[in-house]
Amino acid sequence: MDIDELMEASPSEVKDADEAKTILEKNLMVILGKEITIDTLRASLWHISQGAKMLATAKTLVQAVALLLGEIDEDLKVESIAGRVTEMVLDKLSLDINQLAYMSESLKASSSSVEISIASLCDFPSHSQAESDSLQKLKDNIESSRQSQAEDSKMLLTGMREVFEKLKEVAKQVDSIPISSTLSTSSVPHPDPSRSYRNALLNTSASGHGQNLVDPKVARQSILKARQILVDLSYPGSETVPARSLESIRDTAIHFCKMAEPRPSCDIVIEDTFRIQNGGIIFQFNSKKAADWIRSPPVSSPFANAFGNRAAVKLCLFPLLLRFIPFTFRPDVPADLRELEERYKLPPLSLPSAHWVKPKEKRHPTQMVGHCILNVSLMDIANRLIMDGITIRGR
Repeated sequence: MDIDELMEASPSEVKDADEAKTILEKNLMVILGKEITIDTLRASLWHISQGAKMLATAKTLVQAVALLLGEIDEDLKVESIAGRVTEMVLDKLSLDINQLAYMSESLKASSSSVEISIASLCDFPSHSQAESDSLQKLKDNIESSRQSQAEDSKMLLTGMREVFEKLKEVAKQVDSIPISSTLSTSSVPHPDPSRSYRNALLNTSASGHGQNLVDPKVARQSILKARQILVDLSYPGSETVPARSLESIRDTAIHFCKMAEPRPSCDIVIEDTFRIQNGGIIFQFNSKKAADWIRSPPVSSPFANAFGNRAAVKLCLFPLLLRFIPFTFRPDVPADLRELEERYKLPPLSLPSAHWVKPKEKRHPTQMVGHCILNVSLMDIANRLIMDGITIRGR
């Protein structure tokens, strides 16, 4: 369903927030089950403004609201970060500041004691032995006070140095706060200060729908997947049969890794081996670098042949969901994929395949955009596209 049909099919009145969220999810304006944020709402506003039947004035107003929401969102994030920094500084330094204040008061008290002793010494007439003893006692008190002052000064200097080190530690923690990644993942173009507000509203640059934020669970799965190799043994004529034990298969793989040429530049350790339903074998290595060595052209074919003449190392793919891609893009045409690789300076065949989420026969006749799955052969490239975004046919 396109934007114009969505506007016609939507109810005339929304009663509560739950109903509003349900409507947005149903019409693919937000991701199902995800938390609603200012960022997702302004992205929805931006999509709504693309309706062909929407009046130009209404479109401009909707886009203006989306941009202003973005500014408010960034201000809130900056305030939140500033609050976190303030809390860290106070937590780290409050005790040290109190100790320094106490030492300062102690230093003042010692100085006052010295001044009183010196005044007494000057006014004291020294004639008898008792008086001389008293003078000596005063001198001893003065010396003790001076020593106390020296110790307090030393402690004060040490305390200041400790505060300085903790300030440096706080600075490192502040640097580690992902401000740029938090503030730059906007789904709506930001106005360029060098351009007018009207030009910013009329900006037709990419809307960044391809900039997908990665869920931590998905990220962990991607890292684990990068360390795994799938050997397909389901071809007819394969020497490997289900009766062959995983221990035997593992021993074959270990023997190959010890004897294979060219030798790897890293340690090759097989951490786990398990069989999938179609009979294929997944080898989990100790690192991505070890798995990449197995995937390399000089090694992958001999590695697979160690398990049977018809076995093969299956290509590891990392699927990316691209939203609202125009149907002028042809994912089943290799030339369109090669064009993307060339535009983003990717290695050849790093985008081996792609397909639409919804089959063509299930589309609405007036539908102009859809969601697409783009398969990427290398995890590093997939991460790069996730972080930088990818534009297809201007979307």
